[in-house]
Amino acid sequence: MARKNKWIVFIYYHTKLFIVSFLPFKIFKIFKTRVPLKILFNPHKTRLLGQVAPYSLCGYPRLSNVYDLARKIEKERIEGDFVECGTWKGGTTAIMGALARGERKTWYFDSFEGLPESKEAEKGKFIASENDVRELIHKLNLLKDKNIIVKGWFKDTLPKAPIDKIAILRMDADIYQSTKEILESLYHKVVVGGYVIIDDYGGWEGCRRAVDEFFGSSKLDFQLIGTYDPRKGAPVYFKKM
Repeated sequence: MARKNKWIVFIYYHTKLFIVSFLPFKIFKIFKTRVPLKILFNPHKTRLLGQVAPYSLCGYPRLSNVYDLARKIEKERIEGDFVECGTWKGGTTAIMGALARGERKTWYFDSFEGLPESKEAEKGKFIASENDVRELIHKLNLLKDKNIIVKGWFKDTLPKAPIDKIAILRMDADIYQSTKEILESLYHKVVVGGYVIIDDYGGWEGCRRAVDEFFGSSKLDFQLIGTYDPRKGAPVYFKKM
């Protein structure tokens, strides 16, 4: 019996050592940022975020934010599609696509030519390809008719997008004009109980100015959640009331 107990202690000790030392290091290499150990107890989240990480510029806090809000939307059965403007290679958008249920669609908007010409950023920065997004959709075995890629500048694609209701609107447009175009074209489609995620509010002055001007002129009341400090990783978002 004593010998059996020694083996149990040995196995327990080395399993714990593996969990607290090797796994966090491996996950750190994937997400390039610190990750809370509690994610190890959610294998579905760990696996999905690990799969999309190479297709995103976001660290763990932003990926986790999208996952948690999409799960919340599904749990509460809030109607509407999932939309991201500025999908890049599709990483954060595909998280929503992987969690979408029923008839909900997920929209991947991007110019796929980088940022438009602007004083705020170098033209062509953050270029990705539609094929990157298609590759990820295929890798995750997502339905093509429920995961829709829309190529083009926001001023051309958003006003005519056949979207009736939005459950999550994620904005990752960086600059003033692009952020303004997203809000003007899509915000009124976000349903009550839905979420708006503003990825660049804390890091890009133009984005922050576009958001503040839009809600200020519209006299819409909202309470931002999250940090304005981009060094902390988490995005700003709010729930539409």
